[in-house]
Amino acid sequence: MIDFSNFVDKKLRDDLVAPVDVMLTLHQRKSPLSKRGARGDFEGDQLQRQIDKTDREVNVLVHKLYGITDAERAIVEENQRVT
Repeated sequence: MIDFSNFVDKKLRDDLVAPVDVMLTLHQRKSPLSKRGARGDFEGDQLQRQIDKTDREVNVLVHKLYGITDAERAIVEENQRVT
């Protein structure tokens, strides 16, 4: 739970919202490109790389926000690879 009266909690939340907004915008831009052929594939690949980078940034912030340790993160990532 985020305590909005706590500056640190609010800052972490605000830091998380910005890249999530970026990711949503990137997904919206990528969606129509699949109908554009090779040019769309190139642009889509570029956008996917940006989405992947932003996703990693969001994950780091979420881990920080919820106090997830490196060991816990490794377990989550391993479980994601298995499923």
